[in-house]
Amino acid sequence: MQFPTRKQKIFIALIVYFLSVIISVNLLMLKRDALQFHTRDYNYFVEQAARLTDPKLTKSFALQIEGYNVFGLQGIEGVKNLYHAIHTEYFRYMYGLLYGIFRNPIPLFIFYSLIFYLPVLYLAVIPHLDDRAHTVQWLLFSLLYLIFPATLSSVTADLRPRVLIAAVWCLAVLSVHFNRSFAEKLVFFLMLVGIREEGIFLGTVLIGLNYIRMDDRRGRNLQTVIFLVIDILALFAFLAFMRWGGYTRVDELFNPLSYLQLLLSKYLVFILISATLLIFLLWYSWKKNRKQFQNILYLLCYSVAIGLAGFQWLRDTYGWFDIQSPALSLSGYDLLIVAVTDYSTALVFYFLILLIVILWEFTHGTSRKALIAVYSILILFSAAITLNHYPPRVIKWRENVLPARLVWDFTATHDHYDTKVLLDYDTYQAFYNFDQVIVYNRLPLWDALPENRYYPQNKNSLVKQIHLGMDYAVISRESLEDILDLSGLAGISTREIAANDRYVILKFTPELQEQIKN
Repeated sequence: MQFPTRKQKIFIALIVYFLSVIISVNLLMLKRDALQFHTRDYNYFVEQAARLTDPKLTKSFALQIEGYNVFGLQGIEGVKNLYHAIHTEYFRYMYGLLYGIFRNPIPLFIFYSLIFYLPVLYLAVIPHLDDRAHTVQWLLFSLLYLIFPATLSSVTADLRPRVLIAAVWCLAVLSVHFNRSFAEKLVFFLMLVGIREEGIFLGTVLIGLNYIRMDDRRGRNLQTVIFLVIDILALFAFLAFMRWGGYTRVDELFNPLSYLQLLLSKYLVFILISATLLIFLLWYSWKKNRKQFQNILYLLCYSVAIGLAGFQWLRDTYGWFDIQSPALSLSGYDLLIVAVTDYSTALVFYFLILLIVILWEFTHGTSRKALIAVYSILILFSAAITLNHYPPRVIKWRENVLPARLVWDFTATHDHYDTKVLLDYDTYQAFYNFDQVIVYNRLPLWDALPENRYYPQNKNSLVKQIHLGMDYAVISRESLEDILDLSGLAGISTREIAANDRYVILKFTPELQEQIKN
């Protein structure tokens, strides 16, 4: 079998990379046009970028979301200002820079996709002594990375920086594994600790990997010190940010200690036996073969990252389904599909995908063939799940493009700064750059107390807002009854000015109400 040369491989990788980015950007644009992003989280990122860079927009969110972080700390975001958040996602301020330049979310889609697929290109350009073996390695990694069932849901997941941890981790580990320059390692390390607080913990693992991998190479201690200082500073910055934000309440549903106790209570004997065997293995390999000892230590260090990502996956899975939830009634196949297709649980799987690169040099002959066979089976499995799972979702997006055009036509023909619009969750994402909007399902804290933010507890505040002057309601049909009820309580008439089977646009007409009274 004839293999491509290194230049040919890079050329092929460039084509694959840009085709993947183009497909991703088009899916993001389709999802945007169909109003199919997450009803709140997508707007959180795009609205922040718009409000930070547009001097005419108020510097506060129209809707404040709630979140939790890796420590289980929970709270409402965006209360103090646009920077107030439960996560140290420094990466998302790049969205503000791009939006400020282009005044359009499409460059954000492009940037997001370029980062997500970068490991495919980066691995291809890394020089290798055995170019044929490296080509097989690149091919297996790239195919599984690209067609893994969670990839499409991850790259279209509302511009969440959390999703990009997988890509940045792959880049950082590849730079360490192939002993790239300190500059490359530093760039990827900074990206890792800056993308979200989970990167701080993964950064410690990366420091260990780099220390082991460099062996006795020059500069190992200096690099270790520099990376440690950066990681510690990032940790202090995160803790200071949490203290400033007032995030001190731990949500028991996502408290990592609760799940740690659960694991220890159920699997303590297994954990102790495994730990004993590992210690014995390390001791034995250290006595017999120093190189083998380093290899085992390297793999164990990488396993820590898999363990951290796996622990978070278990916590999120238990948290969302709960032990007594309807998840118990789901079939094993359904749970498998949820695990491998959902962006929020996919991180650990991308860490496992990268194992093809880590394990490659530790396998030879039969073990190498077994590794190739396993990844080939995983590629076929992933292709089958992806082809079965995603076409119906994309068809759904396409079907909603035409109805959603009613909403987009409204945003294109009305003033973004002075038009007062009442929205619901479904239409909110189209109004990320409108200044005077209210989402009736959930009011901001400046307009209602925390316990009275949600509908219907917020009815009195909504009626007051309608009285103060609301021009339009742009909502889904599911919300029409609620809006008509609110307008009735406010004593303000409404007139339907546009509608289809999915969305309705109402105009509040207080003057008509006065004419009726007279």
